[in-house]
Amino acid sequence: MECLSWRGRLRKIELCWLVRLRAGLNREAVRTPATEVYALGVMLYELLTGALPYKISKRTTDEPFRTSGRLSRKSWRVNFAVTWTTSSSRRCAKSPRVVINRLEYQRKAQAILESLVAEEPTNPIYRKYLGGVYLFIASLNIDNGNLAEALDNYRKALAIDQALARENPADNYTQRELAVDYSKICNVMWNMGDFAGSRENGRQSLAIFEKMATADPNDANIAEDLAIMHQNIGVTLTKEKEYAGASEHYRTSVRILEELAAKNPTNTELQMRKEWGYYRLSDVQSLSGDIAHAIENAEHARSVFESLVAANAKNSTAAKYLAVVYAQLGKCHRLMASASGKTSSQRVDHWRDAKDWYQKSFEIYQDMKSRGTLGGADQNKPAELSSEITTCDGALKKPGVTSR
Repeated sequence: MECLSWRGRLRKIELCWLVRLRAGLNREAVRTPATEVYALGVMLYELLTGALPYKISKRTTDEPFRTSGRLSRKSWRVNFAVTWTTSSSRRCAKSPRVVINRLEYQRKAQAILESLVAEEPTNPIYRKYLGGVYLFIASLNIDNGNLAEALDNYRKALAIDQALARENPADNYTQRELAVDYSKICNVMWNMGDFAGSRENGRQSLAIFEKMATADPNDANIAEDLAIMHQNIGVTLTKEKEYAGASEHYRTSVRILEELAAKNPTNTELQMRKEWGYYRLSDVQSLSGDIAHAIENAEHARSVFESLVAANAKNSTAAKYLAVVYAQLGKCHRLMASASGKTSSQRVDHWRDAKDWYQKSFEIYQDMKSRGTLGGADQNKPAELSSEITTCDGALKKPGVTSR
C-alpha cells in the first residue's frame, strides 16, 4: 500500500519546525538546504550559549518558550528534545543496530515532551511535537518489524491530532495530519492482516481528504492524497474479494490522477502513480473475470512505463513497475488461453503472448538481480516467472490443452 509521506508530508519532518522557529523562520518559509543548516546552527548556538545570535524585536506565537533574553529552563528541555529528534533524523542505513540507536534518541525526546505535556496539557505546540515523535517512533518500529508497537504509537499520535482537530476544526494542517494518522494505521493493520480495521481507518482518512478537496478543489496535494487513499482502500477491498468496490475506488483514483497529470505532464512520479492505478484496476478486473478490460488497462500502464524507462534507464522504480505490468499481461493472456469458447488457434496465440510477457518480466528482474537492486520481497520473482514460462512452453507443445 502506498503512504502519504512523499514530499516530506509526514509530521516527523515537521519536528524540524521548532529548529526553524528558533532561527526566526516560520513554517511557511521556503525550505532549502541552506535554510535548514542555518536553522540548526542557530539552535546549536543557543543551546551552547543560552542566547540567540540576534535580538528578538517582538514576541510571537511561534516563540512560546522564551521568558526573557535568555533561555528558560523549559526552553532548554524543548531544545534537548529537538536535539535528540534531529540526531535520529539523519538518513542512514536501516540496519537493526542503527534502528535501535535511533529509537533510543526518539524515546529520550518522547520522555521530555511527555513531561512537558503533563505540565501543560493544553499547550498545542508541545502536543504537536509529541505526536510527531510518536509518528517517528512508529516508523522505526516498522523498520524493526514490530508492527504491534508501531500501531500503538500511531494511535497515540492519532489521539493527539483528534484532540487538536476538535479544538480547532478550521485548521487544515491539523486536519491533514489527522488524515495521515488514519492512513498510517490503515497500512499497518493491512500488513497485520486486519483488513476490516484497515478498511475502516482508510475510509476515515478518505472522508477527511474528500472534505478538504471539496473545500479547495485547486489544491493538487490534497487531490493526490485523495487519489492515493482511493488506491489503498482498493487494495484492502481486493484482499477481501470485494472486487466491484475495489474497481470503483481504482477508477476514481485514476480519474483524479489523470486530471493532475494533464496539468503537470513532466511530473514523473505523478505519471507513475497514475499508471500504477491502471495496473491495480487491471489486477482486480482479472480476478473478477473481466479479462478483456484487464488487458486493456494493463496495456495502458505498459505503454507509459515503457516510455518512462526509455527516457531514463536509471529509473529503477519505473523498471520494476514495468516488470510487474509485463507479468500481469502474461497472467491475463494465460487466463484467456484457458478460457472456454476459444479455438485451438486462439489458445496458441494467447499462450505465445503469455510466454512473451513473462519473458520480458523475467529479463527485467534478472537484470535487477545481477545489479544488486532487487529487493528482498522480489528475490523469488525470477524463479516464479521461469516456472510460468515453462508452463507456457508445455501448453504450446499441446495446442489443444484448455487449462494448466
